This record gives sequence, structure tokens and C-alpha cells, in this order.
Amino acid sequence: MEKNKKMKKFQTNSASTSFNILADEAAVIHFDTSNYYSLNAMGTFIWNLMIDKSQSLDDLAQIISVDYNQDIEIIESHLEPFISNLLEAGLILSQPTNLSIEKVEMDRAIKSTTKEYEQPDMVHFGNLETLILSGE
Repeated sequence: MEKNKKMKKFQTNSASTSFNILADEAAVIHFDTSNYYSLNAMGTFIWNLMIDKSQSLDDLAQIISVDYNQDIEIIESHLEPFISNLLEAGLILSQPTNLSIEKVEMDRAIKSTTKEYEQPDMVHFGNLETLILSGE
């Protein structure tokens, strides 16, 4: 993972976005651009982790690794481009941090899991204004 991104924490851009979750997938709208996106189940899981608390890439990778019993290197290889896409779209914000990585809660570590890991993904569907004006 890029060192510069590892030293930052990320949180949803709640001032400029709105989202709705249906069947483990999130639809996210950016108010300033009117662009709307869909997050798959893993993308939605990550989004939920960043709603109330800033998370570093390492924090997110640790949580996903424990909850989904997946190799952390695989998670990291998927996580960085996903977070980059969210940042580029303005859906999340980053802030520098000098804090050390927090340990994953003990109850997460001992929790058994039946969840299946999937690569997080975001799909840009377009601009709401264009959709509304087209009458589709």
C-alpha cells in the first residue's frame, strides 16, 4: 500500500453525500456533482465502517481480515484502489494522522465467521440531472 495513504484516515463525506442500503448494497449520491454510485456488499461493509469513525487503510484491512477470515495482503490489494475511487468521487474525505493503528476489538478476533469475502467495488451510474431530464 502507498505509504502516504497508510498515514491517513478516511471517513464518509456526510456533508455532501446521501446513501441508502438495500439488500447489502448501498446507493450513494453526491449532492455537489449529482453523480450516483452503487457499492457492492463489501463496499457497503467498508462504507459502514467509515460512517461514524475515521478509519485508516490498515484499520479497515484488519477488520475485514478478522470478520471475513481473508488474507490481509489480498484485502490490501483490493482496498487501496477502492478507497482511491471513493476519494476521487468525493464520497469520502481523508485526514492525516500520526496515531498508531488501533487494535481490532477482542470480540471481533474471537468471533466465528460465515461471511464470504468479495472484492469491494463501486459503480458510477451517471448524473441524476441527466437521468431526470432524459425521462428514463
